[in-house]
Amino acid sequence: IDYAGACYHVMNRGNQRQVVFRQKGEYELFLSRLEATTDVFGVDVLAYCLMPNHFHLYVRTPQANLSRFMQGLLTSFTLSVNRRRGSNGHLFQGRFKAELVEREKYGNAVSRYLHLNPVRTQAARRLEPDQRRRLLLAYPWSSFAACVGLRPCPAWLRRTETLTSFGGETPQGMAAYREFVEEGLLKGIDNPAEVVAVRAV
Repeated sequence: IDYAGACYHVMNRGNQRQVVFRQKGEYELFLSRLEATTDVFGVDVLAYCLMPNHFHLYVRTPQANLSRFMQGLLTSFTLSVNRRRGSNGHLFQGRFKAELVEREKYGNAVSRYLHLNPVRTQAARRLEPDQRRRLLLAYPWSSFAACVGLRPCPAWLRRTETLTSFGGETPQGMAAYREFVEEGLLKGIDNPAEVVAVRAV
């Protein structure tokens, strides 16, 4: 479903579930390509999280151009990484997956689910809550720290959209959003799209 103004939770995994981002420079390269591609296609990035073998994006398309945007992003990144590694072939597991997000109903839940990915790994689940909180706040490859004011916000990240229902880009709004996300450390947070699908059956 592709229309102007739509919001999506976009995901993709490494080919055969292999690691995509092998080093710091490759995470940085993806974010650089994300910035450039959003500028070309006029797409708004509301939140993101990069994990070693997959990524999550929460985006809005003022124009109905999600497929062209993602093709541009993934092609650009793949070509650059292959050039750096002296290799060729696919990095990602086929076509990306995109779930339409009704922002008014569960947009906040999507951003929380996305930002909690670094503490949803098997290793992180074995940590104490305080350790998981520190990991969440320190994780460098998601937009969470920027959304709660712990790291400068890049110009291309529309954190205002994420913080709107929490009080906006104010200390109070950032603190409220941080509390909302950190609640997920103490309880299981399911994929919002799966929860909505179950309720709709």
